[in-house]
Amino acid sequence: MKNGYPRDIPELFIAIETRKADQWFLQCLTTEVMQWTEDIWIMSMALFDSYWKARAAETGVKPVSLWRKTFNRLLGPKAEESHSNVITMSPAYCACCAHNPWSAILLLYGMKEKGVKGLISLNSGFGQSLFREISWNVWWQAISAIENHLKEAKTKGFKQATFKKQCQRLKLAIPRLGFKRPGDMTILHHQGVKTRFGIIMANLWSWTYDNPLKEKKTIYQTGFPWKSWTFRSPPSIKRSLDYPLSTWDQIAPLLVEDFDKLSHEFKNSGQRVTRIDWKIILEDMSECQIPIRFRNPHDLQSESGSHDTALLQANYGFFAALKEKYPSNNETSSHFLIPSVLNWQLKLSTFLSVPNIMLDIFGEAKEETSDIDVLLRLENELPVRLVRFAFHSDWLPEDSFQEEELDAENHNWRDSDINRSLEAAAEGRPLYIRDAPLLLTTTKGLPNSTFLENTMNKWWKNDTPSVMERSYFKVIDPDGNAVWVFKDSSGHWYQHGIFG
Repeated sequence: MKNGYPRDIPELFIAIETRKADQWFLQCLTTEVMQWTEDIWIMSMALFDSYWKARAAETGVKPVSLWRKTFNRLLGPKAEESHSNVITMSPAYCACCAHNPWSAILLLYGMKEKGVKGLISLNSGFGQSLFREISWNVWWQAISAIENHLKEAKTKGFKQATFKKQCQRLKLAIPRLGFKRPGDMTILHHQGVKTRFGIIMANLWSWTYDNPLKEKKTIYQTGFPWKSWTFRSPPSIKRSLDYPLSTWDQIAPLLVEDFDKLSHEFKNSGQRVTRIDWKIILEDMSECQIPIRFRNPHDLQSESGSHDTALLQANYGFFAALKEKYPSNNETSSHFLIPSVLNWQLKLSTFLSVPNIMLDIFGEAKEETSDIDVLLRLENELPVRLVRFAFHSDWLPEDSFQEEELDAENHNWRDSDINRSLEAAAEGRPLYIRDAPLLLTTTKGLPNSTFLENTMNKWWKNDTPSVMERSYFKVIDPDGNAVWVFKDSSGHWYQHGIFG
């Protein structure tokens, strides 16, 4: 890596080595887990990326810090006695996070070789330094492990005998090329590696040293042999109806009963539901698969007897599925006569296991519900994701804020005199700004105004480049409203906002 990885690349995979006999703790962070070796596991964090960002923002840390704290609590430190007879505490596990599983595995092997413990981020300076220094021993150890997974997954284009020959060819080429460590291969490129050493080795090179993958699922699509681990058979509930149901009001009470039965499958209150698969049989004996999804892990037991959140998501999914199955019917009210439902099955497909020891970390045991808890619960109740408006460093008022998702990181842009002046100008602007400035046909009363600021249009976006300057004023209109107006360089006046 010549310049290292950009610091804003998402870290969506964790590789961890632990000899803990009970592997339940792996489900405390995600439901997507792969067993790499007997003691090494890979965790995909993509499914809960927004959840962990929101949780981390609540405590003012990065998700990696929260994961580290979680592992420290679950796996526990071990006491070690140093030569100075001072007892220190060091982590009892070895883990790292990276933007793809292959990089995470390589970094983990590098940590093991150096005797590094704890959770290391590839995006950190130490992680990048460690990754650059991985040895050929680490590289071939990882190659040997992935070879078995490629064979088991029957990966397209993989032939074990051919791959072994290509690996041997690379081993012979290493001394001739003068590569002291795998990091020296950054001078190569994908096509060159593919031509000399085959497509599989080229993919491994790309996952290691090429431009970081931008799409969360790209790593699976490019041939990584991911195989999800099944911890246990998911609990399910079957209902055979005594008579067909034709309205949502008839279905809802029975769903509540079945949600109660599913919640009783949990051994403790620390398990949070992320998806329930609902399969219904209609009067024409056709099946309809309805996923009941929760954007953030949902405590099913906390709503026993009512299950308002689960019912809302079931309702959204139910009518969306029927609209797709019967597109000619556009009715979506709760009293709409739907095709009769004969029976159904509910399967609790994915959930997080949050043990009691972690409740203080996640804020679940707080006496008062935090703002982020309210927002996460509200997201689970809505058919769409929540978004927010955030400041954006720009001199043009309509470009000085932008819409972003709830889990997006807050960027502190107080880093220069220019940005501080932009923020000072923003403090004098109104709360309500029009999408497009409104041309004023009369300027009566505008002389009684207070000047606020001068700014300029962006010439590359303006249809009339000659109209560049804006002079903003606060004006009290004839109705007594405080409005935000500006005069452009052609002498035209516009209303751009209203003061609250």
